[in-house]
Amino acid sequence: MLNGVTHEPIGRALVFSPDNRFAIFTDDHGHFELSFLTATPENSGALGTGVSSRPAPAQSNRPNLLWVKKPGFLEEPGSQRGAYIVPTQKEVTLSLVPEGLIVGRVKFAPL
Repeated sequence: MLNGVTHEPIGRALVFSPDNRFAIFTDDHGHFELSFLTATPENSGALGTGVSSRPAPAQSNRPNLLWVKKPGFLEEPGSQRGAYIVPTQKEVTLSLVPEGLIVGRVKFAPL
């Protein structure tokens, strides 16, 4: 998870699937890890009826899209707040654009 402007890691950002089945916060270094199981008839009764003599094909509960959000960062369409992932993909880098970045000094003059 990176700041889209400074390319620095963003800690405590929420990475989640659009259907809210998966969610995790990034660590202090902007890293996160989600583990996905491949569902089979043996470990998921929801995939088969139990009446067929043929095993149901293995299915994955892995989402194909991950979103990210954190207060202080834009959530507008087109702000790179999410990424599509393919079933064979092992790593993904997400980025957020800060709402504002102020750099400089303020010097007050006596009245």
